[in-house]
Amino acid sequence: MNVFTDKQRRRRRAALPCESFPITGGRRSFGAVLIVALGIIFPTCTHAGELLAARMRIKPERPYVTQPFEVRLEVEVTPGAQVQDMQLEGVPLDTFAKLSTYQNEERHQARRNDRTVDVLAFVATGRAIQPTRQEFHGTLHANLVERHSLGFFTSLSSAFATIHLDPLLLEFRPLPTVNVPPGFQGAIGSFLLSGNVDPPLATPNDLVTLTYTITGNGWLGDAQILLPSPDPNFRVYPPQETQRDDIGHLKLQQVIVPLNTNATHIGMARLPYFDPVAGVYRESTAGPFHLALTTAPTSSPVPPVKHLDVQPNPAAVMDSGDAAVAVAVNQARQLLPFAGVILLAVLAAGLLYEWRPRLAIAAGVVLLIAGLYLCQHGCNQSPVHGRETRALTDARLCPSANARILFHIAPGRQVTPLEDAEDWVRVDANGQRGWIPVQALKP
Repeated sequence: MNVFTDKQRRRRRAALPCESFPITGGRRSFGAVLIVALGIIFPTCTHAGELLAARMRIKPERPYVTQPFEVRLEVEVTPGAQVQDMQLEGVPLDTFAKLSTYQNEERHQARRNDRTVDVLAFVATGRAIQPTRQEFHGTLHANLVERHSLGFFTSLSSAFATIHLDPLLLEFRPLPTVNVPPGFQGAIGSFLLSGNVDPPLATPNDLVTLTYTITGNGWLGDAQILLPSPDPNFRVYPPQETQRDDIGHLKLQQVIVPLNTNATHIGMARLPYFDPVAGVYRESTAGPFHLALTTAPTSSPVPPVKHLDVQPNPAAVMDSGDAAVAVAVNQARQLLPFAGVILLAVLAAGLLYEWRPRLAIAAGVVLLIAGLYLCQHGCNQSPVHGRETRALTDARLCPSANARILFHIAPGRQVTPLEDAEDWVRVDANGQRGWIPVQALKP
């Protein structure tokens, strides 16, 4: 039986320590505050945005085979959402065309049905490799990611989404097979061929440089400039390309030498190509050119070229490591006769040893001494073909100060003279050949 009154119970509780009694109401308040704080610090929103639409377009809409085109993939999402790990299904573009890697464009906002959306664009360039005409209904799979932030605290939420693309009509047209110009090599686009002669005034046996340039837009590929037929009044050397890219730029140079005063006419160069806008074949030409000749000597007479090797290597300074390798190979070649003499002496001694040991040893020693003497005498009598350069030297295409530079030779490098032409010498510099002035070589 409880004999304490309510007033006595209150007095008794006030006299006892506080930790002796459960504070249930305070714990509930503290838990509620903790939950609210965690909710503020770590948002629990799981919404990761929405994939609203996706479409793919090709520009131009109906390209020809080998014609460059642009493929554009546009994805519409709710504002702030990001798209990752995209997978395109049902549009086999790689089967009919060669594509580059997709590049992201800057996202922008648009209005769709009174709603603001973010538009993400991905662009790639391509070139058709076979004709086709099909309609595709593709599907885009992507991972949507959205960032949530409150003050200094952020969190990410993601969700996998799938959406069907708008229908895509893929049409790659073949090139026409009628009225194809002779020499057509697959160039498609719009191109302009130009050329010039330098110098326009020359004397017989002068070096004359023809320069042809292609500018334009399209696909040039492996197409070549069709040069004029050889004229018996000229000595013609093989052309060299100094610049080329696939999108429509090419520069070509050719050295010719007029042999007499009748060498005044240089024929016309051609570039046949297909114009995809008009759908017809065209041809761009350069020339013919007129060369003025005089019998009077020019200010800098140039001797006739005796021999010319066309080197495709770009201008580059000869590396010291390459020179060291060349010297090591040359020294190894000089040691080959000595090795042969030693091997012959050992073989002779080995064959005679079982029959007459003393005779075998004597014969081996005599053969070794005689062979070493002959090798040393022959090496001392052999002419030295190597020459060193005085300073940094330009190796040119022809024996002329106006000829194109093929490569550079560093000072003090070993070169091998091949032939002379008055004040010029043709040398071999570790496999690269060109003409340099005689004064560039040390005595």
